[in-house]
Amino acid sequence: MAVILLHPHSSFSPCSLPDLETDYINPYELATKINSITLPEFITQGVLCFLHLVTGHWIMYIHKRHLVYATEVFGELSREKKQRIFKLDDLEYRGFGLRRWHSQLSTQLSSPL
Repeated sequence: MAVILLHPHSSFSPCSLPDLETDYINPYELATKINSITLPEFITQGVLCFLHLVTGHWIMYIHKRHLVYATEVFGELSREKKQRIFKLDDLEYRGFGLRRWHSQLSTQLSSPL
């Protein structure tokens, strides 16, 4: 969920920079807007790091469970396949939810009051 929260923060800056190039926005206003979202982004990343520490994902890194070895790939094929399909399905589900939320939000913002 926190990864989804980082998406608007990371897409705001690249979308705002062309406004500066075309002189639609003052450089001071742009800097203020970008600087205002920096702290929430850092807080979200800190929460994600803390959650990875608490849930034990760092143990997977120490035991090198994140790597696939050529000599052991056939022995772990079914487990790796299930794990990667689950990750893909999870990301697609979250991406679909994010797109649906974004379309609802844009519809609400574009409708007259």
